Amino acid sequence: MSPQFSREEIEHISEIFYLLNFFSQTQLEQWSQVPESFPPIWVETGCIHCNVDNSIRFFTYVFIGRIDLIPLFSVLNKKTKNILHDEIKVLLDYWMTEFYDFIFLKREELELSDIDKIWLILSRLCKIALSYEDWKRYPINELSFEYFLAKYTHPYDPI
Repeated sequence: MSPQFSREEIEHISEIFYLLNFFSQTQLEQWSQVPESFPPIWVETGCIHCNVDNSIRFFTYVFIGRIDLIPLFSVLNKKTKNILHDEIKVLLDYWMTEFYDFIFLKREELELSDIDKIWLILSRLCKIALSYEDWKRYPINELSFEYFLAKYTHPYDPI
C-alpha cells in the first residue's frame, strides 16, 4: 500500500527535488537554465522577504525558504532532512552573509576560481541528499523556473 501525501507535501517534495537537482549541477549548467536578464523582484518564501536582481540568487533564496519548512514535513527520511538543514542550508546562509555581492555573478572561465570551488561543494551535497531518498516513491510534480517565479515573487518593492 503506497502512502498518502497531502497536496502540501507533494508540492514541498517536488520543490525540494527540483532544487536539489538544479543545484547538483555545475554553475554553468545552472546558468543555462535560467534567464540572464533578471529584473528586480520581491521574493517571499519562508522567512525570506527581500528584493532580488539575479536568477541564481532567487533560486538560492527559494531553496533556503523550502529547507526552512523541512520540520513541517515528515515524509523525507532523517538523513535527507539532516543534510538539507545541517549542511546545505548552513552553507547557503553563510554565502548570503559573507559572499553576497560576488558569489552569484555568472562566470564562464574554464579555470576554477575559489568561488567556483564552493559551488562544487554545494553540488556534491545536493547529489548526496538526492542519493538518500528513493524519489520514485513520492508523487513529484514537474516544475520549472516560471513556476517558482509565479509562486514566490511579487512586483519590485523599492523600499
